[in-house]
Amino acid sequence: MKNRYSRKSILCSEKYYGRGFHSPGGYEVLDLLFKTLELDNIENVLEVGSGLGATTHYFNKYFGAQVIGLDLSQDMVDICKERQTSDESKKVEFIQGDLRFTEFNKNHFDLIWTRETLLYIPENERKKVWNNFYSFLKPGGTLAILEWCRERESVPDEVVEYRKTSNHHDQYPHELLSDLGNSGFTIFLFKDLTNLYVQILKDGLNILQKMENEFKKDFTVEEFKALVERVELKIRAFTRRDFIMTLVKAKKYNN
Repeated sequence: MKNRYSRKSILCSEKYYGRGFHSPGGYEVLDLLFKTLELDNIENVLEVGSGLGATTHYFNKYFGAQVIGLDLSQDMVDICKERQTSDESKKVEFIQGDLRFTEFNKNHFDLIWTRETLLYIPENERKKVWNNFYSFLKPGGTLAILEWCRERESVPDEVVEYRKTSNHHDQYPHELLSDLGNSGFTIFLFKDLTNLYVQILKDGLNILQKMENEFKKDFTVEEFKALVERVELKIRAFTRRDFIMTLVKAKKYNN
């Protein structure tokens, strides 16, 4: 699993997603997601793929939780730490690491949350990830996942190329649910959020196009065009359902 983000590319994408975010939708979408997940009694949280930290701090602010944000990108982690106040650092910790190999205490977390991260894990290494998640959660703990899944085998060339250049290993939904069940999890929720995701991308693209001149004060014309093209490709792919966006809630009930 390679780190494909440079500091400049991270900040370029943040200009589109909003401060602290490396995925679309902002706080409005977080409110919707966590209302849908019906989370409670959350004291210790692990966010896998914490990006620029907005969601990590959200867990602390709205649940009062002690939170660890884990990300593969050292630049992501460095930016989060640079922006963090001393009070925030007492409750929110950012760690650079690979989710396949980073160890945490067993039976420790009430919640593990991951968003648009697992698709970077090769098929032959997924079992280790699921087993790690199961081990790290307390009995009764929740694994919550927002993730791209593939919907069909035959896709346009632009999607084949996007998967290749982005190093994606997305699963079919039934494969994801089967992996979770085989790892000991009980599935509580599976929800298709593709239509919502497409609308979020479209809304973000409209905002991005309106701020083109402001964007170009900090980034090049080429970087602006590349970002717009990437978002437009995602909109086409999710609209065609080459990919679907899935929300999953699973529970651990045994030690």
